[in-house]
Amino acid sequence: MVRTSPDPEVKKRKNSECGKHVKKKKLKEAVHELHAIREDNEQIKSEKNFMIQNLQLMQVGIEQQKAEFCVSQNKAITAQENIVETLWQELLTQHLMAGSNQLEVAAQCSVSSLNAGWDDRMPSKAKQSSDCIIELKHRQMVLKMKIDLLCKMIINDESKKQA
Repeated sequence: MVRTSPDPEVKKRKNSECGKHVKKKKLKEAVHELHAIREDNEQIKSEKNFMIQNLQLMQVGIEQQKAEFCVSQNKAITAQENIVETLWQELLTQHLMAGSNQLEVAAQCSVSSLNAGWDDRMPSKAKQSSDCIIELKHRQMVLKMKIDLLCKMIINDESKKQA
C-alpha cells in the first residue's frame, strides 16, 4: 500500500489550526501566570507596607525614648550642677572670709563660669535629640571639670589647715 501525501491545502490548514491552538494555550498560560504574579506582588506590597508601618512605629518609640532619656539626664545633671554650684559658692565664701589671695579667687571664679552659655537647663523641644545629647554631654564634662577643681581646692584647703 502506497501512501499518498496529504493535500498541501489540508496540511496548511491543519498546521494553522494547530498553531492557533498552541497560541491560545500559551496565551491562557501567560494570563494565568500574570494573575499569579499580580497576586504575589499584592502580597509583597502588603507585607512591605506592614513592615514600613512597624518601622515607623519603632522609630517613633525610639525618638520618644531619646526624649525621655534627655529629660531624665537633664534633671540629673541640673541637680548635680545645683549641688556643685552651692558647694562652689560656699568654698568661694570661705576663701573670701579667710582673706585668700584675690588672684586665686578670681581664677576660681573664672572656672565657675565655664558653662556660661549653656545655662538654658531645659533643652527646647525644637532641638533634635542628638543635639540634646551633645548638650548634655558638654554639661556633664563641664560639671566633671568643676568637681575635679573643687576636689583639688578642698584637698588644698585641708593640707593648708594641717600645716
